[in-house]
Amino acid sequence: MTNSNSLRTALGVLLAVSLAAGACTQVQGVRPAPTVTTSTGPVPPRKASEPSRGGGGEPAPVASVSPSREVRGVWVVRTTLTSEDGIRRMVRETHDAGFNTLLVQVRGRADAYYASSVESRAVQLSDAPAGFDPLALVVEEAHARGMQVHAWVVAQLVWGIGPLPEDPGHLVNLRPDWLAVPRSLAGQLYDIDPFHPSYRE
Repeated sequence: MTNSNSLRTALGVLLAVSLAAGACTQVQGVRPAPTVTTSTGPVPPRKASEPSRGGGGEPAPVASVSPSREVRGVWVVRTTLTSEDGIRRMVRETHDAGFNTLLVQVRGRADAYYASSVESRAVQLSDAPAGFDPLALVVEEAHARGMQVHAWVVAQLVWGIGPLPEDPGHLVNLRPDWLAVPRSLAGQLYDIDPFHPSYRE
């Protein structure tokens, strides 16, 4: 990325997602972790007769978080969002397994798994009806069960190995000058216009 503001924004998103990951568990075949109850209330003042934390005796009481604020989250990858039935099944099964938060991948390769006027519609949604909005359906189904939904994005990887995206509005086609160049190819590509088809290939 050549735009420092875009890079800062992308790094901020990645940091937020990374921090959220500490409270979450992967999707397939994993049961929620045992409940840990804490409270957001103030820590009771320590009496003079009580030892201080780290003072060699019992530690002071620890404040706890209300169980209603506990996050039992699960990562949901974009391949789960390609059909209405798949989404409904995912939300139902994660809810039944005891999760209360879905962290949903809505951008995989500079593409959108939601209604977007900026990013290309994901190729994996080509068989879905034109009006199908995976993220909107996840939110609708999850909120009906009292679950939270947080969207997460892949900020830097914009395509994979294979044929280039066909959509002229895809980032790879629209802004090839933003693509990172492997060091081994830098010499070959130095004098080629990034907008020439051979550069992307």
